[in-house]
Amino acid sequence: MNNLAMLLNNFRYKMIGTFVGADNEPNIQKSTGKVFYHPVALFKDICLEDGTPVIDKYWFNYVTGLRRLGKLEPGTRLSFFVYCERNRVIVELNKDEFGLMDSLSVPTNFERIDGSVGEPVPVEERPMSGYIFVKNKQKNTVFDERQQWYVDQYMEWKHQNPRQAEEDLENFEVVKSEKLSRRSKERFIVVSKVTGEILDTGDDRKGYTSVASAYAGFDYKMKYLNPRIRYRRRCAKRFLLQHGDFDKKLMDIFDEIDNKGSWEGFMIFDEKIVEYLLNDEGYNDLEFKAKDLYEAWNTL
Repeated sequence: MNNLAMLLNNFRYKMIGTFVGADNEPNIQKSTGKVFYHPVALFKDICLEDGTPVIDKYWFNYVTGLRRLGKLEPGTRLSFFVYCERNRVIVELNKDEFGLMDSLSVPTNFERIDGSVGEPVPVEERPMSGYIFVKNKQKNTVFDERQQWYVDQYMEWKHQNPRQAEEDLENFEVVKSEKLSRRSKERFIVVSKVTGEILDTGDDRKGYTSVASAYAGFDYKMKYLNPRIRYRRRCAKRFLLQHGDFDKKLMDIFDEIDNKGSWEGFMIFDEKIVEYLLNDEGYNDLEFKAKDLYEAWNTL
């Protein structure tokens, strides 16, 4: 089904579609023969806002606005704005004849219909291509040199965003350490499920006394002691404190606290403002408390 011909040329429409999956489209640079990839996303059941069917399936560029929505599961319904373009093309069998080709271009303003939030994915295009290569990888598949370069870009992004997705945490597990355990005292360590590498042996390197304490201890270190995360938290905090709207909001909170003479003013803290600003700048994997932000703001 293809009803693109019913749309007006160069007219902007609001549409709704279902996310199917993502892939990387190769482009060969003519001057060098070098292959470049860019991410694309497949949608199905695309219709106008009023439900009028437009087209069964369509590939869009995996644009920044779409990447900012985080990880998309197949079946996720999205709304977006897009232009219809009608271009003259040469008819393949007769070079003297021209036909018309309809396409959808410049997709913007992607939003999830259900308002859900996805785990963060790279916002930059090259790491996103690497992310797609990794997620689409079949068993025993080997990346070529060019594909591996994009995968390396993703791994670098992932290294800088260690809390980027819950699925990463699933690669860790707590196991009993035969080396550190004694007959009367079991000791536990945190290892990588993938490589078996020891990731955490406790503060004194003698192991944790229980499975629960190992998970809690490692999670705390990942959240609060990791230097890269602490650096990103400082960057995010500086961004928030320099934002005019946020500064005004904190001033309102201060006035409320000052009037009440207690910390009750924090009850009016609007977390949605924080979430919106952090998402806009790509810091949506970090957590902040109102008191922490207020104290930082009060020291400027």
